[in-house]
Amino acid sequence: MNTLSIQPVQIIPSFAGYGADRLVADLHKSFLQRGVRSHVISFMEGQPLGISSIDNLGLRKPYHPAAVLRLAKKFKEIVKQEPARPILLHAHLTPCQLYVPLAAKIAGLNTPLLTTEHSTNNRRRTVAFGKFFDRKLYKPYGHVVCISEGVKDSISHWLPEMESKLITIPNGVNIDDFDNTPHLDQNSECPIIISVGRLQKIKNYQTAINACALLKDLNFEYHILGDGDEKPALRKLIGEKGLTNKVKLLGFQPNVARHLSQSNIFLMTSYWEGFGLAVVEAMACGLPVVVSDVPGVRETVGQRQKSGFLVDPRDSVGIAEKLRKLILSSKLCTEMGEYNRLCAKRYSIERTAQGYLDLYQKVFSYNAC
Repeated sequence: MNTLSIQPVQIIPSFAGYGADRLVADLHKSFLQRGVRSHVISFMEGQPLGISSIDNLGLRKPYHPAAVLRLAKKFKEIVKQEPARPILLHAHLTPCQLYVPLAAKIAGLNTPLLTTEHSTNNRRRTVAFGKFFDRKLYKPYGHVVCISEGVKDSISHWLPEMESKLITIPNGVNIDDFDNTPHLDQNSECPIIISVGRLQKIKNYQTAINACALLKDLNFEYHILGDGDEKPALRKLIGEKGLTNKVKLLGFQPNVARHLSQSNIFLMTSYWEGFGLAVVEAMACGLPVVVSDVPGVRETVGQRQKSGFLVDPRDSVGIAEKLRKLILSSKLCTEMGEYNRLCAKRYSIERTAQGYLDLYQKVFSYNAC
């Protein structure tokens, strides 16, 4: 079957501007540019500007009981628009993974279901009924796409019987949006360290701030882009450490590329990451990176210290030591940054999109047999 005759429908809880939803938006744009009749459905209000074929269910929370019926209605509308084009439903994140099979059944659709896993960990893996829930959650899906080998390994370990369903398609970014050559001699008197991501406990900004407290003798600023529940606690810690003039909580910023291109060093201290999309964006901007030595991130950055430094996310002293090296050596920053711009091209959204289209083709070819 010709790929262009397939209508992929991606379903996402919301567009908050972070990892999974950024991937969905970039995939959708790439599909449309290739002439694919692509659709996206978001549970909650709000969507990226200037992108066609994105609908939302008008909900205020992702687990709203009305989601199933509204989703089923959207599926029927898409089918009705072009009944000759088969649709494929592609769910992202738990609320969608839970509701998409039910909505497809209500809509009377007998169509392939795919899902993408975006993390190496989740809270369900810490509770007694977690395995039972996940087995039921994944059962309707013919394939589970993992955004990194780290994610694939984690699911295989958690649910070994799932291994035949797993396929790895690495995340990607629009390199053209981030391939801006930063002037690494900019901010030479006051280098800028930058982090990007939700203010959540798993992002472990406390350790990053504690590391910055060990660098008070140096002139630098640390900018954190993102919002979340941890903001009050982080603001309090910044005050307690006497870092008000050095550490800036900038909130959610729609133009991440601009902030990255105006910075000198990228820092990520997450306890876990499925892939580390922000790491690739920073690499595409030519920044050296100091990032957690965890699956997903590790395979992206490599272990030869050519891109930057892998660190223990719980070791503020070790993190401070690596940051100090980069702050004091613009030559090292330049060398690592130039290497990273080349490495980031391996993770272009075009490659990721082609990987998904190849999978869609395979799924429909298999179903036609």
